[in-house]
Amino acid sequence: MAKKKATFQEPYPLADKKTGKKCKQAIITLWRTLVEKIKHEVIYDGLFLTSVVAMLQIMAASGHRGVRHTSTELGMETLSKLVELLVELDTQHDSKSRQQTGKKKQAGTMHAEMAQDIKDIQEKQAKLKDLMESIYQTIFLPRFRDTFLDIRLCCAHGFGRCVVLHKATYFDDQYLKYFGWMCNDSSPLVRAAAIQQLVAIYKSAKDDLEPLENFTGRFVGRFLELAKDVEGRVTTEALKLIHLLLSLDILPDSQQVVEMTLPLMHTGDSALLKALVPLLQHRLQHATDDEVAASQTSAKGKKKGKAKAAGDGAQADAEQTPQQSLLRLAKLLQAEAGDAGGDTRDKRLTLCSNVVGAMRDEPSLSNWAAYCDLLLNAEDEDEDVQVMLLHLMGAAAASAVAASSGEIEDDTDGTQVTAAPPTGRLRPGAVHTPLTTSFLWCAQTVTPRKRQRKGKKNTAAEDDSNLQLSAQLGKSLPQLLSRFGADREPLTAVLSLLRQLQLPAAQATLKGQRFGDLLQQLEAVCTKHTDADTLTACGQAWRSLL
Repeated sequence: MAKKKATFQEPYPLADKKTGKKCKQAIITLWRTLVEKIKHEVIYDGLFLTSVVAMLQIMAASGHRGVRHTSTELGMETLSKLVELLVELDTQHDSKSRQQTGKKKQAGTMHAEMAQDIKDIQEKQAKLKDLMESIYQTIFLPRFRDTFLDIRLCCAHGFGRCVVLHKATYFDDQYLKYFGWMCNDSSPLVRAAAIQQLVAIYKSAKDDLEPLENFTGRFVGRFLELAKDVEGRVTTEALKLIHLLLSLDILPDSQQVVEMTLPLMHTGDSALLKALVPLLQHRLQHATDDEVAASQTSAKGKKKGKAKAAGDGAQADAEQTPQQSLLRLAKLLQAEAGDAGGDTRDKRLTLCSNVVGAMRDEPSLSNWAAYCDLLLNAEDEDEDVQVMLLHLMGAAAASAVAASSGEIEDDTDGTQVTAAPPTGRLRPGAVHTPLTTSFLWCAQTVTPRKRQRKGKKNTAAEDDSNLQLSAQLGKSLPQLLSRFGADREPLTAVLSLLRQLQLPAAQATLKGQRFGDLLQQLEAVCTKHTDADTLTACGQAWRSLL
């Protein structure tokens, strides 16, 4: 209580919500300009900057939060600027040393001027290091655990820049451990800032990771725990760090680490899913040999795949086909949906929707021929995996159609829409039965009409993918209905695909006998099911054929 009473929290410029950022930027710019102007002589006289640093140290220990915060900001900026100057001196020292070595070889003697220049640079380096150590000891160490959030953030960002700039000094457990400790901070902002600085540190050390081995071994468990943090921003940054550690081959069991993060696919946070995509791709690229062998199950691949698998299995693994990528992804999602518990169908739909939304740039997700090849020809594949493939294809198709068509508006006013019998609009070769006509009537009276309006930012690639989808569905829908029409969940997924069908784009593949087969299969599945949801889906499918 005595400490709280002695702490003053009056408003000060840096804490102002409207002008605080501008004020902070102006002060830092002025301060860095000042240090830049005196960097040649005054900074090394042992008087001016030493006195300024001593003043900042006294202010950083003040009970007034505004004084403490301002001095910490200036102190960390001073430290960053001194590190930049030290990097410049290191470059000059290396250059002078190379020149000295060359002159010794040429003339056989050391030039006095060159030796004096190197000695002067070394003295400047020693003075800068003394000032840096003083700021580290008297400003950073007391304030990185300050009770005020902004001061802790300032310490995290400022010291992180220093570590990245001068690895020779700060790549040591003595300094790096504070970032590991800040990962346990009570504020999610500080935890996220610490992880961001760690990402920058590991990126700067990718060519030589040996100085970070002890630090990584000490805190890697905490890094993995942060992937389950209660705050989304912390989890997102932790996933980026984990992916970087995997790419640097630092984590011991990469497969187990990635599988530990896969439950995050159930979340709807777009930023988190985007950060999870590289880990998911890493898991798919490092699938086991059994998965690679199981992925070669298509009818077209059986005759060629068996001969290839014996001779060049490594090449087949390196050059993944779209079928292999989709099958691995479906197996991974199915395993995750099974582990999650609860309603498996809802879990599958959620997973597929989230993954497709995050991986929309993945080419294999829009390879419609690969989907149909796996669904129609992989007879010995697990049924749950095939259902997951159907849901994955449905989510990808819905995303492609939405991207191509733009905004969709419903004309829903609470009344039923009726129309004349649509028999004249059926394609040649269609089979007209009472059940067919009744379902067409039902589709028009129950389902509200939709008016599609194309968006302004459609691309040629999206339109081409949408056309390919309709063409492939026109070719494969009768077979898909025949194969998956008996069970409710896969049938619902196939019917959702049928609703994505655009008849003008499918005219080349859906005509004559094939269109008649589609109507017959659709009529057949309607007689096999009695639950309201499935029949409603059938009615919507009939509606899409009008």
